[in-house]
Amino acid sequence: MSRLALSVARSLLQGNSGRPHLVFASRFGEYDVTYALLCALAKGELLSPAAFSMSVHNTGAALCSITNGLDGHATAIAAGPDSLEFAVLESWSLLQAGEAEDVLMVYAEEPLPDCYGGDPWPPAGGGALGLRLTRADMAAGGTTVHLGWRAGDGFSEETTRWCVQDLVPLLLGRSTHLSRRGARFEWTWSQHGPA
Repeated sequence: MSRLALSVARSLLQGNSGRPHLVFASRFGEYDVTYALLCALAKGELLSPAAFSMSVHNTGAALCSITNGLDGHATAIAAGPDSLEFAVLESWSLLQAGEAEDVLMVYAEEPLPDCYGGDPWPPAGGGALGLRLTRADMAAGGTTVHLGWRAGDGFSEETTRWCVQDLVPLLLGRSTHLSRRGARFEWTWSQHGPA
């Protein structure tokens, strides 16, 4: 999963001289690595320290920081089905509070191993979404995306849906509204033209 997240991050860093704060998010992190470690442990095998270091939730943010020489703020978010929205909220908060001028937000997922019931999302092979957000973008007065929320009533079949496939059309201006139920909140995304 980190390879996918790093590929997305790299594409948003290329040709851009800024030094963004990093916000990486996923529901489960590097679960394929964690699962392999658990299988090795169950067989009584010794665990690889290198593999363990790649199993932690902040692997993607740490590798992005190291490979791109970014020594600033980095956050790793795991909020179950609400992870994407909390990553966007964290990114916006950093910008709004003046803690960052530039944020690179990457949300990535890969399917859980089959023994966990065959997760219906993301698509086979995984998926990722990257956004590069700046304070200048917030002040420009152009098209804006609004994220609202209210308390939800828990999981539903909709909760397990791969949310990025619904969000991308909104971000590209092909739709103006999206409602999505997470585990803890009901999220409402909307796009508004220039003020």
